[in-house]
Formats: sequence, C-alpha cells, structure tokens
Amino acid sequence: MMNRHHSSYAGFSLIEVVIALGIFAFCIVAIVGLLPVGMNSVRSVSNENNAIHIASSIEGIWHVAPQGSTITMSNIITNLAISAPVANTNYYFDEFGEPLADSTGATLKMNYSTANYTAAGLGGNATTVNMTFSWPANAPSTSYQTVREFSYTISK
Repeated sequence: MMNRHHSSYAGFSLIEVVIALGIFAFCIVAIVGLLPVGMNSVRSVSNENNAIHIASSIEGIWHVAPQGSTITMSNIITNLAISAPVANTNYYFDEFGEPLADSTGATLKMNYSTANYTAAGLGGNATTVNMTFSWPANAPSTSYQTVREFSYTISK
C-alpha cells in the first residue's frame, strides 16, 4: 500500500496576518483622526442654524409688534425695546439656542443694537436692527471666531 503524504500549507502565513493587521490599524487611526473634524463641523452648523433661527424670529416679532411695545418671548430674548434705540448689548445662548443670563456655558453670543431714523422712501419712521452672532461665545478676540451678521430695516 502506498502512503499518501499531502504537504499542503493551508491557512495564512504570519506575514500575511501582520500586513492585514497593519492595514486595519491604519484605517482605524484615519477614522479616529477624522472624528474631531466632523464634530467641529456639526457644532459650527448647529450654531449657525441657531443664529439664523434667532435672527428670523426676532425679525418676525419686529414686523408684527406695534410701535412702542416691548417684545417678550420666552424662547428668544426678553424685553427687546422696539421704539427706543438700543446700544450694543450682548446676549448669550446655549447649544440649543436657549437664552442664558450670562456667558457661563454659552456657545453663541449675539450683539444686538437698534437705530431709529426718518425713512424718506419708507413712509415715516424706520428702525434698523443689527444682530451680530459669533461663536465660540467666550473665545478671546485674538482667536478664531465664526461671525454672522443680520441687519433688518422695519418701517412702522
């Protein structure tokens, strides 16, 4: 009887396993390295959406509020005077767009000012509302900040 001896090398060699692990590790490191970039992008888009929402809400309130009244809206800002000019006033918001009493924990800062003038082509008195949003809210002036400005002119 004849002995059959198969000398097949089934499986993977150590070099193939090491190369596969190296490629896998490289991919994992690349994905983990991109996470902070993605999180910063999501945070910036969220702050920009909050700024747009707050500005458009304030504009809508200005359009429907009677001259001389005071805006009171729980989710925006309380006591924004419509008739009196308002100097540069800072308001702070958290990551959900809710107003805060001070800059502690704020992610979004709004600088708010109004100016009244006689509008020649607008039929009487007009008010300009300027809102400048910046984030991060507590960043020093020398660091990088994203800024969005909104300006509305309302004639009453």
